[in-house]
Amino acid sequence: SIPQDCQTAILLCDVEGYSYDEIAALTKTRPGTVRSRIFRGRRALANLLSGYASDLGLSHAKPPVD
Repeated sequence: SIPQDCQTAILLCDVEGYSYDEIAALTKTRPGTVRSRIFRGRRALANLLSGYASDLGLSHAKPPVD
């Protein structure tokens, strides 16, 4: 349920290790757009995983505020 453009940016940054400038070049966007997509994607991912973390007893895990 995370937008595809955010998924791509997160994967390229956090999994593949590309810099924001490299991701911007790969995706033909501006570095500021990449930063926004990564921020929104990470927030969405945290919201999705907060319930799972809570089920594991990680009660301090709280979803970020939108």
